[in-house]
Amino acid sequence: MNRVLVLTDSRYLGQLMPRALVDALRGRGVPVSAAPVDRLVTEVRTDGGTVQAGSGAVQAGGGAVQARSGAPPDGRRDPPAPRPGDLVVPRTRDPFALSLLCRAQLDGASTVNRWEAIQAVRDKPHAVLLLARAGVPTPRTFLTDRPASLAGLPAAAWPLLLKPPYGDNGDGIVRVDSPRDLERLPWPDGMVLAQHYVDVAGVDVKL
Repeated sequence: MNRVLVLTDSRYLGQLMPRALVDALRGRGVPVSAAPVDRLVTEVRTDGGTVQAGSGAVQAGGGAVQARSGAPPDGRRDPPAPRPGDLVVPRTRDPFALSLLCRAQLDGASTVNRWEAIQAVRDKPHAVLLLARAGVPTPRTFLTDRPASLAGLPAAAWPLLLKPPYGDNGDGIVRVDSPRDLERLPWPDGMVLAQHYVDVAGVDVKL
């Protein structure tokens, strides 16, 4: 392993994760850097050449992608793109970061976890179907094309948590207590995943 690149967002740099991971690896003498993907621009190319990031350029094993950054206002320099032998650890589920993770895999870098696994989890309908197939207990769950279609659910199904099909950090989740709440609910995401609301007394365990 040549080095470890941790893909993350600028807003997470000061948080325990990924800071604890970076500090632990550095303590063991492992070359590691946290790579915020904010404001990084990538160009997909088919003419071979190099993969560039910030002011650096490295050969990319038959490279077909060029990544360039336009001098962010905070002075941050984006690290070189992953190479074969590098290990890339994503600590973000941002769609753009996942595209960079996919690129790293195609360029021969090792990744933990792989792009496909993170995409499967980020896709909430896919994830809930996998959990059901595996027999993992979950709240009663409904999938439909729009919130209004849920109006005919039995009284025992309410209240509901409506979730957009993609996302993380609780973004876009709405609680509805009755079918009447659906009438004035703005919902820009089209498809909706609805789960019976379970009161956990304010304690939430994130896995």
